[in-house]
Amino acid sequence: MAREYRKMKFVRIKRDDYPQSPREWDNLGTMVCAHRRYCLGDEQAQNTELYSSWDEWLEYEVVKPNGGWSNIIASPLYLYDHGMLAMNTTGFHCPWDSGQVGWIYVTKSRIRKEYGVKRVSKRLLNKVEAVLRSEVETYDQYLQGNVYGYMTFSLENGELVDGDSCWGFFGNNVKENGLQWYLENVIPADILPSTVCGEEIILTDNGKVQVFDDIQEFEEFAQSNSVLCRIMETHKCFQSITH
Repeated sequence: MAREYRKMKFVRIKRDDYPQSPREWDNLGTMVCAHRRYCLGDEQAQNTELYSSWDEWLEYEVVKPNGGWSNIIASPLYLYDHGMLAMNTTGFHCPWDSGQVGWIYVTKSRIRKEYGVKRVSKRLLNKVEAVLRSEVETYDQYLQGNVYGYMTFSLENGELVDGDSCWGFFGNNVKENGLQWYLENVIPADILPSTVCGEEIILTDNGKVQVFDDIQEFEEFAQSNSVLCRIMETHKCFQSITH
């Protein structure tokens, strides 16, 4: 039985309950927002009551102080707020629960400094616009709680032992968010689900890999497995896997 224990490993994928805001990273763009209930983005927009629209606000509060439109790249920020928060640069289909809350922008002087160039070419401009979209997508994942982590456990001489853990994987695509790379030595890439929801448990038992999509499915399996059933009864830390 000890031999079976030694070869049994668990990977638990969970939502990251305390992710770092990506707006604390070294970002290219600046997010300026205003909302009566939420503190969003990097800066809180000032003097919004003086303007009739977000376009007008941008013109007088950002564009003119920074040398005019030729020196600014900006995209609008829209927020969806109905049981969850979501953000994008294109707007949402529901006008009742969504609307513009600000802008993300970068100046060309900031671009020249960041990329070490004297001239912002069309190619570089396209790259910068893609970077700004990516920053908004990552922030959207943060707002939605679409951030994950993993914990590994193994059975060594009949004892359940904590292994590696890592958090802060943004987005549910394991190839894009980095989970696949981190777990490649534990789980074959063709076994790991392509997307995750934070409920997955992956069991490796004597070379056999089983993927459980939710906790209940795993607990039902564990109750019917003599080895796992015994572990559940004798190891309180087993709750780290199922909770």
